[in-house]
Amino acid sequence: MFRKVLYRKTYPVNLGKEGVSEVHDFHKFYIRKRANMRNKKIFLFCLNVSIIFSALSISISQGFLFLSLLFFLIDKREKKWVNPVSILGFLLFASYLASSVYHSFTLGMDEGLKLLPKSEFKDIILFFGFFLTLNLDSYERKRVMNSFQILILLLVITGLVSIFTEVRLAVRINELFREIKTWRFTHHYGDILNIRISVPIGLMNTHLTFGGLLAFFFPYLIFTLVFKLKTRGLKHSIPLIIFLTVLSIIILLNNARSAMFGIFFSLCFGTLDTVWNREIISKKRILKLATYSFSFMIILVSILYFNDTTSKTIKPLLGAEKHTDSGRTFIWNSSFPMILKNPIFGVGPGRYDKENSLERKNLSEEKQELAFFYQVSQTGHAHNDYFHLATVSGIPTAIIFILILFFIMKELLSKNHTYPQTAIFYGLVGFFFASTLQCYFQDDEVVILFWYLCGLLFNKRENEEKTIQVSEA
Repeated sequence: MFRKVLYRKTYPVNLGKEGVSEVHDFHKFYIRKRANMRNKKIFLFCLNVSIIFSALSISISQGFLFLSLLFFLIDKREKKWVNPVSILGFLLFASYLASSVYHSFTLGMDEGLKLLPKSEFKDIILFFGFFLTLNLDSYERKRVMNSFQILILLLVITGLVSIFTEVRLAVRINELFREIKTWRFTHHYGDILNIRISVPIGLMNTHLTFGGLLAFFFPYLIFTLVFKLKTRGLKHSIPLIIFLTVLSIIILLNNARSAMFGIFFSLCFGTLDTVWNREIISKKRILKLATYSFSFMIILVSILYFNDTTSKTIKPLLGAEKHTDSGRTFIWNSSFPMILKNPIFGVGPGRYDKENSLERKNLSEEKQELAFFYQVSQTGHAHNDYFHLATVSGIPTAIIFILILFFIMKELLSKNHTYPQTAIFYGLVGFFFASTLQCYFQDDEVVILFWYLCGLLFNKRENEEKTIQVSEA
């Protein structure tokens, strides 16, 4: 009906051969336009679902990432592929491939290319999430930012609920579809007022993964609160203060010190950007707010310290030894010889576990008094992204990883984004510091959000559209 009316208004009733041709061309153009708009809507829907489900199920999130990638590729929009981080990303995965090819020639296909699909190289699918958010227009960017707000809310809700559950939430959901034979229970801290308290992990499988997700967004909420207190006052900031208090308790009970380490550096970088780079908030005001926040944290930590249950979380943060402390040193110690033996190509993607087990056997024979500790410490990854990358595919790969951090910090300090929206990217800086104590770059649940946020950070479409509008005016 719409097409008929459109044709009548556009063309005269008595059309010659040339007029019929014009109508036919317009009809094809109209059909193509409608199809492209439909593809854009499906692309945006899949991308938003992928972001939101990062808090719920990585399998579903990855599935919708793949779907959004398909509709992105068939979309007619002008696509940008070349970017400092995209180049470094491709180089990083190329180094995985080069290492696999090298070991295929030296050790055979079974130790090289055959391992590639199930190795660290498989995360290249997650890397393409960078290009999805890099090419969003201003309308799509706003919708995606709304999805991140929903994601944050889901993380806090599931984290809060998981404190009071005996069985892991992820197991509860999976039991609806299949029988679960693996470990079902949460880690029990103790009881407070006869209420069972567990380590909050949301819908994740480990507290480290959940802590890594929270670390992305805690700095964003802090600086949003700081900006809101300045512009709208305390009265309008109370809901956010309550939300942050709940989130702070979840992070403390989660006790992922690697994530807390990353949060600390994110806050330091955010303060540098907010106070000295952008000069949005005065040094006097930020010092005043920091004093209030620090005083609140001291009171909160003091209350939790003298409770038998929560003191298990607080004491390690204040220097007390934790059972996992020595584990990392043995993991790192067994990784260093592997790096020295293969500084350029590493041991090969997918081969860390096997090679590390062999290295520990040698170290156990050399230092028999430490054999037990080498045997019981984890062997799947290096518990440090820089050591893991250097071990798997050589020192140049670890350098590429560091260069990605350099360009992220450079972009954040360039003032290309409005404040406080730019604060959502401070967590990217903390990610690289948290990675010194945990392999977050090997954690799919965390990495998928890392690439989405990176793409948004380097997305210049909104600025370009404003420039075009100004020039046309």
